[in-house]
Amino acid sequence: MKNVLKLLVLLFFASCTSNYGNKLEYNKTEIYYTDKITLEEAKKLGDYLIKSEFADGVTRSVQLTKDEQTGSYIFKMATKKSIANNELYIVLAKVIAKQFSDSIFNKTPVDYYFCDQKFNPIRKIPFEK
Repeated sequence: MKNVLKLLVLLFFASCTSNYGNKLEYNKTEIYYTDKITLEEAKKLGDYLIKSEFADGVTRSVQLTKDEQTGSYIFKMATKKSIANNELYIVLAKVIAKQFSDSIFNKTPVDYYFCDQKFNPIRKIPFEK
C-alpha cells in the first residue's frame, strides 16, 4: 500500500502561500488544519503520513478540516486538474480516504478533495465504506 500512496503523491504537487489554518510540518509536508480540527488530530495525520511514507521529503501541502453538518473529515490536496478526472487517481483517493478513516480517525468518514493550489475544490471524492 505504501507504493500506491507514493505513486499518488509523486503525481501531486502543492505549494500554498496564504494562511489556510494552523500549520505543522512533517518531512517537508505542510499540514494546514482549520479551527474545526484539534492539534491532536492534525498530529495523528502527520504521524500517519510519515509512517506511510506519504511525507517523504518532497515539499507538498495538504489541508485537514471537518464538515460540521456530517461530522466527516475533509482531506484536501492540491493537484493538477487532469489528475482529478483520472479514474486511477480517483480510485487511489478512495483507498487513501478509507485508510485515513480506519487508521487515524476511528472509522469516521473522510472525504478526499482534489484541489487547486489555494485549496479550492476541483473534485470531491465522497467517502465509501
